[in-house]
Amino acid sequence: MLCVHTLRQTLKIKNPLGFAKRGFMSFQQTAVRTQTLPVRVVPVIISRKYHHNPGDNWTVPGILSAVRGSYERFLRRYNVLYIIIGLNVIVFLLWQVFGSQKEGAIIMRDNFISSINHIKRHRYWTILTSTFSHQSPSHLIFNMMGLYFLGQNLYYTIGATRFFHLYLAGGVASTIATLILHQMKGSQNPYSKRQMDQMGVLGASGSVMSVVTLFGLLFPKQPVYIYFVLPVPAIALVGLYIGADVWGLANSSSGVSNAGHLAGALVGAGYFYYSMRTGRIARTW
Repeated sequence: MLCVHTLRQTLKIKNPLGFAKRGFMSFQQTAVRTQTLPVRVVPVIISRKYHHNPGDNWTVPGILSAVRGSYERFLRRYNVLYIIIGLNVIVFLLWQVFGSQKEGAIIMRDNFISSINHIKRHRYWTILTSTFSHQSPSHLIFNMMGLYFLGQNLYYTIGATRFFHLYLAGGVASTIATLILHQMKGSQNPYSKRQMDQMGVLGASGSVMSVVTLFGLLFPKQPVYIYFVLPVPAIALVGLYIGADVWGLANSSSGVSNAGHLAGALVGAGYFYYSMRTGRIARTW
């Protein structure tokens, strides 16, 4: 009571206990505001925030916002890099199980290989599903190794959602570019048009090329080991890949989709320059 009386006389406050209580609550609010300050991580300099209003739960914008938030939280929580690799492995196993069966092989070809004939039959989803499809073990292993070793740094740099969208955009662009090339070759030579229409496209090479290109532009001096032995700067590796695909597109008639690789590289480069202009990514060199 002596302390309270002294505080009342010194500060001339009628209710010292109420004053102290209000001061403590003000301190708590200040601490909460301080803890929720936005944190900026370089090179990602823009973070998306969602403001939830309970009254908007059943409106179209509210539903879309909730779905979008759940979608992005799912990709961050379960590491989209592992999700992509897992989907590719699952589709590969489906090929191994059902590819040798007549009916199973037809189902797999109709849903996991894209071709001009499939597009004419309105199987548009194959443009996307073919980017998760591999029939050959070596094709799967090399693509997933490149995606894993170069994709880890990129995943933590641009974020889970943008990484997933980059993979999808690179794969779709790669498939479309390859189909356009098949259409052009078929129109130039009527005798091979049927063969070009039936020629399928599958694999994640275009998606991986978009990841490799963006990684090389973001971290050009980062050493990358070719066959785990020869170290080269990341930007040099990108240049080697692009040069080999340009040469292959002009001189080779192999089954490698050089046009698809170049389309994937173009997506990676386009994402880099767009992000630099809009300030989404800061320079790292």
